[in-house]
Amino acid sequence: MTNTYGRTVLTPTVDNQITLLANLTHARWHPVGITVDWTTVTAVVGDVTLPDYLVVPDGTKALRYGQILCRATLGAGAGLWGPYDAAAVDGRATLTRGLCVALNETVLENGPVPALGTSAASAHPPVLDGGLVWQARLLDSTQVDPLGQPLGPTFAALEAVLDLEYVIA
Repeated sequence: MTNTYGRTVLTPTVDNQITLLANLTHARWHPVGITVDWTTVTAVVGDVTLPDYLVVPDGTKALRYGQILCRATLGAGAGLWGPYDAAAVDGRATLTRGLCVALNETVLENGPVPALGTSAASAHPPVLDGGLVWQARLLDSTQVDPLGQPLGPTFAALEAVLDLEYVIA
């Protein structure tokens, strides 16, 4: 029988978390918390290493910083949020002000350290609907998401529903 009490030794890592925001001064956080519908997120196939050196293990569901999330308005997941998907029939294909947000930092379904169990915060990530962001970090229609999520909307479509200013680097 294994002991589940006591200290858990973790592999030391350097935290190089990358965020979408370039400056917190003008950040406009979404005023109401969101809940991610993880059934709308595709699990990765094979281990994926993100630019911040976070390794997303095979079979894990994750959303990368810069992902556009939209609120589902139809079906069983109505009221929950998932990645923008032009082919979705639950409302996530329609960009509407107040129903679309940008994910500020990478989030995994089972939290940052899956071996320690599900993290409650993973279903309620920090999102914004305005602010100064790094344009290259925003997952738009030209960038393929390394985690396998659908392509995002165009910058022109995003600018109609989110109050973003870009830093181009």
